[in-house]
Amino acid sequence: MEASSPFNSQVYQILVGPTAKSFYVHADVLSKSEMLRREVSGQWKESEEKQIKWSHWNVGTVEKFIEWLYTDDYKCPYPTKAVTGGSSSQEDRDGPEPSATDLELLQAPHQGHDDPEPKADVEPQPEPDHYGRKKGKNEKKSKGPVWLPDDQVPEASETVQETTLVQPLPTLDALDWAGCRKLGKLTQAEEYDKWTGHQLWLPEELDYHEVFTTHAELYVMACTYMVDDLKNMAWQRLRSVLKTTGVPVPGSALIENLASLIHYTFKQTGNRGGDEDPLRMLVTTFSALHFTAMKGPEIDELIMSPSSSDKEFFVALTSRITQQMKYLEAKATK
Repeated sequence: MEASSPFNSQVYQILVGPTAKSFYVHADVLSKSEMLRREVSGQWKESEEKQIKWSHWNVGTVEKFIEWLYTDDYKCPYPTKAVTGGSSSQEDRDGPEPSATDLELLQAPHQGHDDPEPKADVEPQPEPDHYGRKKGKNEKKSKGPVWLPDDQVPEASETVQETTLVQPLPTLDALDWAGCRKLGKLTQAEEYDKWTGHQLWLPEELDYHEVFTTHAELYVMACTYMVDDLKNMAWQRLRSVLKTTGVPVPGSALIENLASLIHYTFKQTGNRGGDEDPLRMLVTTFSALHFTAMKGPEIDELIMSPSSSDKEFFVALTSRITQQMKYLEAKATK
């Protein structure tokens, strides 16, 4: 007996945003979310009227949420060229594409009289791990927790000072959380990676507002409707984008974008069950790793904000910075 197609199920109208823009989605597709499955199959108003109202969600976010429900993927937006003196209007949703000539020049081998002389053969050095340490040939791979690899845990001793047990800040690559499922690279993520590898502007020349907003809002929406796979995907893609930005340059659109991301993250998420929310963990760790560059009127506005969520960010940030300082002090006194 063939499995029934989701396209044979009842169609629901979803009204989104203040303008009540309409989307039509099959009930079986909505059922990929446990909460939405209850709405479309239970004795609820939505089930009877075959209509769901999402006035508080962004239209673009819902569009990508529905795209993921049908395809298990969503198109990654691209950064746009920043407008001098402010953020981009983001009229071009897909971002600028390098020309065929640009790509050919980028991929062509260097030629000319200025090419450096070939270097003498040297002994290959081991690749550094996520913490910047180079492992020797006989050194065992760490099996410790994310926040503190085994090879950094000192042996128990009466003379060991408490500060030597302080954990260093992880890199973004090392961040993880319990239950996070590692996802294989998907087609649309590969397209974004390809664009990132060939785009001709520096990170400080780009506006990341739409990129940050898309992944962060999808993360929050996935948390709200208990869609773990989408939550993992949005988190991992946002982490990948943050890794490409490098160190923020004061005065760039990136600083403004980061301030907006921080504000949204801490307003829309909360720590549950004593565990730090993964999106908060990601944003705070990035900020702590680059806190000396986090300068500008947007950051000052966050500092002076009376909002309790903004204050929660600075409490978390201070904790991260203090953690790193104690670790460095302990390392210097060894």
